[in-house]
Amino acid sequence: MPFDFTGFAIMSLLMAVISIRTIYQTIRDRKTLFDHRFTQADRQHMSVAAFFILIPISVLLHEVGHAVAVWWFGGDVVAFGFFFFFGFVGYEGVPDVSDRFWIALWGNIVSIALGIGAILLAFLRPMRAAFNYPLIMFGIISILISLVFYPAMDLLSDLHGDWSQIYSEDTPVLATGMGIVHGLILLGAIIAWQTERVRLRFAEITDLKPEEMRKVRKAQAEREILQAAEDAAAAFRGLARAEAGGSSREAVSAYITWTSGGFNRTVVVIGSIQRQLRVEILGMIRTLDGSNVIAERRIARVRGFPEPENLQPQVLKALNTVENWRIEHSEADPTNE
Repeated sequence: MPFDFTGFAIMSLLMAVISIRTIYQTIRDRKTLFDHRFTQADRQHMSVAAFFILIPISVLLHEVGHAVAVWWFGGDVVAFGFFFFFGFVGYEGVPDVSDRFWIALWGNIVSIALGIGAILLAFLRPMRAAFNYPLIMFGIISILISLVFYPAMDLLSDLHGDWSQIYSEDTPVLATGMGIVHGLILLGAIIAWQTERVRLRFAEITDLKPEEMRKVRKAQAEREILQAAEDAAAAFRGLARAEAGGSSREAVSAYITWTSGGFNRTVVVIGSIQRQLRVEILGMIRTLDGSNVIAERRIARVRGFPEPENLQPQVLKALNTVENWRIEHSEADPTNE
């Protein structure tokens, strides 16, 4: 696939306009962004800032890394381009293919080192969440760009960039060694993110609740949802029965049912275990024969996947809410008294 250098450079410059706007918004809203309360809106802004403010700095240092490597191997830099999200270094006077391998690699070493360094700084020397979060996001983005997106774009197009030279047939031993290191870094990053200790540390330094970063498997989620439902039913003043509901790859559930006021009443607890963890609690009222749903409403939505002892109070509150629904037979929606 041919690579359109001009089009990519223009797109990068257009993205720089977003960078300028992001810098302006960050300066304008600095008092709320960097206070001691890190809100979801702050988190979203800092995710944007991590890409549109910090990545251009990384790109510039990436190209400087190439230039320094050229000088180190005795070459001359004859061209230097920086377009905020894209750059290049042209050089001459380095005939050795091994030296060219290292010149191509050094820019990426700089980018990867910046990404890993930003993550380690946030984890080992944490500051406020408003600083920790963009540092970690920048680190993740920088590593993904350097080791996933850039290599894929380069090797699948006619870009003839760094990774085409790094994995050139002219340097098979160096290319093989780099391939091993490349894979180990990505594998290590995946394993680290799957480690509960790392995920809980991330939650701690970015003002997330621990339950939002738990790693919960399906069987464990089924047990915990049912346990929370059973504990809530046991503490409920009415005669309620808890049982496991249906489950799928993405969600598990439990039902709590009882009869009062001439209706069958149900609270459904649904835990989503794929992508974004969350628990939804629904209330429902049916006729005694179960033929008609009189009322149905979502009572609560909980971010993350709390442990049973932390989820039980919210389930119990939902039970009391549904118990207090008073419905005339002609009404479609419940009211609380």
